[in-house]
Amino acid sequence: MSQQSQLISWIGWAFIPSMATRLLQALYYSRRYGPNSPKQPRKGSARFQRDFNWILTIIVGLYLVSLVYESVRTIEENHYDTLGLKFRSFTQKQVKTNFRKASLQYHPDKAGQTGAGIRAAHEILVDPTLRQNYDRFGPTVLKCTTCKTNKDYLKDGLKHVYTFYSGAGIVLFLINLVGKGNYGRYWRFILLAVMGAIEMSMVLEGGGGGSGGGGGGGRVGMGRWMMERLMPNLVPFEQIAVMHQLYISASVAISQIGPVLFPKGKDKQETSVEHIKRLQTLTEIAAVETMVQVKSWMDTLVGQDECIIQLRRDLGYMSLEMKLGEDSAFFNTRAAIKARIERQGEIDRKELLANLY
Repeated sequence: MSQQSQLISWIGWAFIPSMATRLLQALYYSRRYGPNSPKQPRKGSARFQRDFNWILTIIVGLYLVSLVYESVRTIEENHYDTLGLKFRSFTQKQVKTNFRKASLQYHPDKAGQTGAGIRAAHEILVDPTLRQNYDRFGPTVLKCTTCKTNKDYLKDGLKHVYTFYSGAGIVLFLINLVGKGNYGRYWRFILLAVMGAIEMSMVLEGGGGGSGGGGGGGRVGMGRWMMERLMPNLVPFEQIAVMHQLYISASVAISQIGPVLFPKGKDKQETSVEHIKRLQTLTEIAAVETMVQVKSWMDTLVGQDECIIQLRRDLGYMSLEMKLGEDSAFFNTRAAIKARIERQGEIDRKELLANLY
């Protein structure tokens, strides 16, 4: 599944489950109670909401299981499978031997696309640079016609990485904006950051296939070590694709099933009175803190008579301006004078406004 398809699926399943649940609930009620039956639970009742929650949980659960299964089942054959090699445990001699066997079995003149795939697999797996970048980015990055070195392939491959995470961040923001991702929204961003860190660790470390040279040696990082334990039979770029799908599935589960299985209790919901009390408490704390800050600042003026006199004068002007601002007649008069000054443009604006007070 491509990155675009994953993101589109993510957006769709932020809205589709609730719509499908309403439809199935209506069908369920019509079959069990009959149309317009007085026994049918009314919308908004506790029974209606309980049935809605259970149907929603079943729909989302079945979807997530099928999504993860489909993402693993539909993984295309990689170049190691094409030549019958076991990833992380092959040699260059085995690459050449298996290539000759496959070429004899699928003759280029008869095998068509299969023969072309065998040749492409051989060309990539015998070249350490191509194999390393194939392992970490997949076949897409090898389409780069200007890439020659690992640095070139890395630069081109990171574009696809940035595209996915930029798109994922935008999708998360939009889902939260429309109110579909309020439950566990912070955990989704944290999981996205953790997944990004694991992926960058795997990408920057390089491939880990075979002993035939090119990216197979050295110390194994935490990201690759963890993926090798969880998905030992997959190539790194396949592990990353499955990890993306698992994240999207987990996000859907958090936003859709989380509020149903772990509803916020009434005892945890604050009433309007509690909100007001909290606001009053915070206001009092802010007032005390402000007085402490003002007193601390005023202490620095002790013994500086000129500064104190100037401060009193400024505060007097501020108090007078606030009182005059409450007078609607004065406010309208001042606005009219300002407008006249702007039209005429003959008198210096700052001097005249200063003389108004």
